[in-house]
Amino acid sequence: MENTKNADIRVNNRKRVINTLFRKGAMTKQDLAGRLGLSLPTVTLLLKELKEKGLVANGDVLNSTGGRKPVLLTPVYDVKYTMGFEISLHELRMVILDLGGNVAAKELIPHEFDVTEKYWKMISSEVADFIARNIADRSKLMIGGMALQVPMKRRKDLWEGIIRGEKKSFTFQTLQSCFPWPLTVHESVKMAAIAQIWTMDQLPDSFLYMSIGSLLSGAIVHEKRVLGYEVANGRFDRVLLGVHRPGERMEDYCTIDALCRRSSCATAEEFFAKAEAGDETCGRIWEETLEILTVFLYNMNNVFGWKVVVGGALSRYLEPLEDRINARLEELDNDPGGYVPSVIVSDSGAYSAAMGAAMSAIDRFLEFGFSDM
Repeated sequence: MENTKNADIRVNNRKRVINTLFRKGAMTKQDLAGRLGLSLPTVTLLLKELKEKGLVANGDVLNSTGGRKPVLLTPVYDVKYTMGFEISLHELRMVILDLGGNVAAKELIPHEFDVTEKYWKMISSEVADFIARNIADRSKLMIGGMALQVPMKRRKDLWEGIIRGEKKSFTFQTLQSCFPWPLTVHESVKMAAIAQIWTMDQLPDSFLYMSIGSLLSGAIVHEKRVLGYEVANGRFDRVLLGVHRPGERMEDYCTIDALCRRSSCATAEEFFAKAEAGDETCGRIWEETLEILTVFLYNMNNVFGWKVVVGGALSRYLEPLEDRINARLEELDNDPGGYVPSVIVSDSGAYSAAMGAAMSAIDRFLEFGFSDM
């Protein structure tokens, strides 16, 4: 019993060492021992194991204030790579990351979503080609999984929904049969939230994540864990706008599809090009959308008392307006000296969910535990 307890402590300490090095970067073993509250001999032994696995290497030798010169211990990010991809209504997005979450390759290919076997085989082929172009040693690659951003509900192994006015469905068995490796499927917005935890060091431990693209969705992150990892929550798209817009919801205004539908534009690029060129219709629609979005962000800030991070394909157009949105949030606030609502626009853009899907494999490999699976 005592041996089992000691083994559990050893495993837990190894996790803590890996987590700290891969999240915080290079440091000396003395700094690592002090940060984790472990003895130097314990840290030395754990680092020996990690060096043998190729996960940690000696880096620069630092100046000494007396005695042996300290050596920086460096996480080896390129010992493994991971790939993730996202399926949206209009695009396939793929990324390859190293163990530090750094992007080694990314690619976006326009594809209209479908549920047929032909479609899934085409996606499988595109992903396989992407891997072949970017990874020479296939043994170094881990498959993170697929993020799905389509208006379909999952009931066990069946997905159902209305796509372009038609009822569509597909099964996991059909999906898996088209891919040559074991496939895991995740909700896009939860994967995008994981990407924010990884890549945005200035974020607090708890925040709301809002993804705006063809669809609108959200996730709740509490103490660096995505809550309800495999359940439906954060349905910001279904929020009603109130008595002044009876029956209308956030999704009717605050998505790329809504902007295009209301302006008769084919793409977001066309819409924003027209708005920038002074088109009155596109300019009016965008201003109205911004006000609805800002009021919603204000409400979410006050309900949770947390920052809101906005990502997704629309974030590239919102990023230049971040200061303006925060100024408007201050105008809406009538509690001087109290909590100040604020929003951060993510710089991961349209690739956030694909990055999160890739990071789920790193999460499992390094046992960070960012999800509550």
